[in-house]
Amino acid sequence: MSSIPPTQKSVFVNDSMDQVNNIQEINANFDVPVAVETEMLNWKVSTTVGVKQDILERTRKNKLRLTTLVKLPAGHIFNRLGHEGGVEFFVLSGVLSNSDGDCSAGCYVRIPAGSYCKYFTSDGCTILLKLGCLLPFDRKPVVINTRNPAARWLSVGEPGVSRLGLHHFSEEVVSLYRIRSECWVIFKYQNHGVEVFVCEGSIYVQDNRYATGNWLRYPAGSRIKISAIGGACLYVKKSVFPTTDFSVACERVENFKL
Repeated sequence: MSSIPPTQKSVFVNDSMDQVNNIQEINANFDVPVAVETEMLNWKVSTTVGVKQDILERTRKNKLRLTTLVKLPAGHIFNRLGHEGGVEFFVLSGVLSNSDGDCSAGCYVRIPAGSYCKYFTSDGCTILLKLGCLLPFDRKPVVINTRNPAARWLSVGEPGVSRLGLHHFSEEVVSLYRIRSECWVIFKYQNHGVEVFVCEGSIYVQDNRYATGNWLRYPAGSRIKISAIGGACLYVKKSVFPTTDFSVACERVENFKL
């Protein structure tokens, strides 16, 4: 596998996105490995009062695909959280709530394509947010509290590694992995890319160290050995990545505002 290029700085998203054809793509080449060390970045302040974010990936070919870390201030409201390509988020800290209850740290949520929900946070929260990454026929809403004592963590082949399945539809598989100190897991998929977010702890990939909050993405055909330093918890998503083709004309996408 080719080495990961230097850490790339994120660029703030245009809040209204009503000029999305003019926005800058970020980490839009899915044929190369990418690593974003978020502790090296500065949170960008939104025009929506108090909202901050760091964009990890953003493409605008045919439809918006966005992966971003978002800090929401106390009292913030998503009146219509949704997207034509679906929404997926993982609560990293704080609580994000809706009429059905609270999603505290460790909660994983999926909102199917074309569906919209109202969410709010009373005391503020930080989430890993993905837009436009769900398959069109995946219509199942998901809410999972991964910190529930009844959650089914299963051992995998490597010693000291356990996995909690979050979602599986067609060729998309989303999981959490717990890796004990000095243990490792290997991901190798010929036809699928792999996305890794370090939820807790620190890891080594080859000779590179990545801490809590770092985000990695590897193209299909990569072999990735991840070793934990003092224990780690990882969000891992296996899926078919978009084909990188910059000759395709960009189309306008649905308005989205944080």
